Amino acid sequence: MKDRDLPIADAIIAATAVAHTGGRVYTDDPHFAHIPGIQTLWGRT
Repeated sequence: MKDRDLPIADAIIAATAVAHTGGRVYTDDPHFAHIPGIQTLWGRT
């Protein structure tokens, strides 16, 4: 994936999420909405 607008920390979080949670990220950060394979979740669990 090449996205110059995606901060490196978010890319690392996304890669970790794909490897360990099936792509689920608990955040309201809008960067994650545009990453293929990432499902963003926010709110009470």
